[in-house]
Amino acid sequence: MTAVDEAGNEVASYRRLSARPWRYSTGTVEIRVNPEQRLANDLTIALALSAPWLSSYFQRAGTG
Repeated sequence: MTAVDEAGNEVASYRRLSARPWRYSTGTVEIRVNPEQRLANDLTIALALSAPWLSSYFQRAGTG
């Protein structure tokens, strides 16, 4: 998943990493920040806080 700013520029990309099936754990999330993005304290906090929400964007198998 990619995070973009108001102008549509890529800010960061999220990728879930897990050896176990996703439905059994929240897994680990890797965040890659665009090298051209200025990394201010508020953006760092927003990225870190949003990482656990990544699992809510994916439908679990068998749930419809």
